[in-house]
Amino acid sequence: MVEKQNETGAECVLPIMEFYFEKKSNNKRIVGLNGDKNIQLSGKEACVASLNWSIHGFVLIKSDLLKAEFFPEDAFDSDEYITRKLFLKSNKVVFSDGVFFYRQDNLNAITKTFGKKNFYVLNSSWKLYTLLKENNYDENIIFNSQIGIIHQYLDLYSIFKSFTFINEIDKNDVHLFLKKYKNKHLVHDFLFYNLQYTLRHFKWKYLILIAVIKVGFLFKIFIKYKRTKLKKSNFKRSIS
Repeated sequence: MVEKQNETGAECVLPIMEFYFEKKSNNKRIVGLNGDKNIQLSGKEACVASLNWSIHGFVLIKSDLLKAEFFPEDAFDSDEYITRKLFLKSNKVVFSDGVFFYRQDNLNAITKTFGKKNFYVLNSSWKLYTLLKENNYDENIIFNSQIGIIHQYLDLYSIFKSFTFINEIDKNDVHLFLKKYKNKHLVHDFLFYNLQYTLRHFKWKYLILIAVIKVGFLFKIFIKYKRTKLKKSNFKRSIS
């Protein structure tokens, strides 16, 4: 990876990334961009490619970029935001033949457990949406971020209503967080920011989601529906 950085002058170098299971021999890998390790991406292109994990975020990065950045601590997955911001700020992103083994069979890993921490991923999603909006990304990219936040909020709220918390303090903390998040972020300016795009492309499901967020009785009905689906999926996890 260092050799690749020296060759290209890129501020970000990505290895091959393997979803590693110790007892498997055919683990899935992310190689370059869609298998192309020779491609060079601009920072803006890399940020977009990372949104759906066409490229991963385990990166060798120039230390000056890291030192200039504040790392938020309001969500356990804040790297989902900061890595994409660093991609965006980099001069270019290249790929190497090195391999990063991303272990998947540790059931106690922070990404494999569900608890109070998971509700706060909404903070990272909002920061990422703001990043895309402030850097004038295409309408469809911003729209996908918007609808992703709404779905994520509705999913987490329905989980909250069915979740077994370890104590009432944690339950009240999460309830207050979800309430404040909705009142602060899921408001008119956000919901209707991309309205022209929504209408031009006949995104009627998005308009339904707006109604669910804004109309109290529709919100209650939708959450009840989501809770029923959760029960059928046997979502029975408590915070450890």
